[in-house]
Amino acid sequence: MLSSICFPRTSRLFSTSAVALAGHNKWSKIRDKKGANDASKSAAVSRARNAILIAVRTGGGSTDPEKNVALAVTLRRLKDIPKDNIDRALAFASKSKEKTGEPITYEVLAFGSVGVIVECVSNNPTRTIQTIREALNANSGHLTPVKFMFERKGCSRKRSGGFRRVYLG
Repeated sequence: MLSSICFPRTSRLFSTSAVALAGHNKWSKIRDKKGANDASKSAAVSRARNAILIAVRTGGGSTDPEKNVALAVTLRRLKDIPKDNIDRALAFASKSKEKTGEPITYEVLAFGSVGVIVECVSNNPTRTIQTIREALNANSGHLTPVKFMFERKGCSRKRSGGFRRVYLG
């Protein structure tokens, strides 16, 4: 006792016992239910948007349900989707219908010092140039100015099946 009077304790004792908690609470249950509900709503809205886009494409490109039977059938199925989400999907479908792409010209020196002019129509020039560079790298070609060597006589079109030559004149 004399030691506690003469030497008062300046620090607290350190306890190493674990804190006893219940391990659950109401918010964690609410959070899990809300998260699952939001995920299912998001998936339903995404499916509805894709269905609307497909219906517009297969129905001739019209966003009017009176002219597009496929779109009318799709819109009848989407009873649980909010109207503003449907309107945004229709606006996106009409906007994507109007996008045709922009013409782009690339000058290429291909394998064996052959000059080639590549004319493309693309809505994504970055993806197009990357595709062209991949094809050139695989065949030892590169982008360089070669237009001064050419007069326009014809064109050839590349489809997924290969090249098809078309003469213009």
